[in-house]
Amino acid sequence: MTNENSTCYRFAYDVLDRLKTYHGTTYYYDCTGNLIHRELADGESRQQTHYFHCDQIGIPREMIDKDGKLVWLRDYYGWGKLKSETKVTDSAYEPFRLQNQYVDHETGLHYNLMRYYEPEAGRFVNHNPIKYLGGTNFYTYAFSIVNWVDFLGLNPFRVFGKVTIIV
Repeated sequence: MTNENSTCYRFAYDVLDRLKTYHGTTYYYDCTGNLIHRELADGESRQQTHYFHCDQIGIPREMIDKDGKLVWLRDYYGWGKLKSETKVTDSAYEPFRLQNQYVDHETGLHYNLMRYYEPEAGRFVNHNPIKYLGGTNFYTYAFSIVNWVDFLGLNPFRVFGKVTIIV
């Protein structure tokens, strides 16, 4: 794939359609598909400890290092579009956006395990794989970004403090 700046990206996937290599960086997954290790392209080890601070529905807003120093700070528009990001240091890798979403820097889409989400539109770009079991609108994310979540990209549910209602 080549972007508008003529930068070429190469991707390699395993048999389960998971990204294995990207620009020489190798990714390792557990048996359930969760990323467990990332081997950097240059062979350099950058082992560090960072802590996420999330809002009331689990959206990462800040990251601090083991000494409590701010590493990055992020703010969003409604439906997950990035409003601003302040990186205090480049040492932290942070691919997360809304709950359980990984950003794809090349496309700008958010990957939600089952499908891709477009934060500009506040909708998924591919249909719901469970069809009508997820509702009649195959591309909807959630009814309200304030207190509804959709971790897998299949079916949104409402979060009430410590009580969760699955619709």
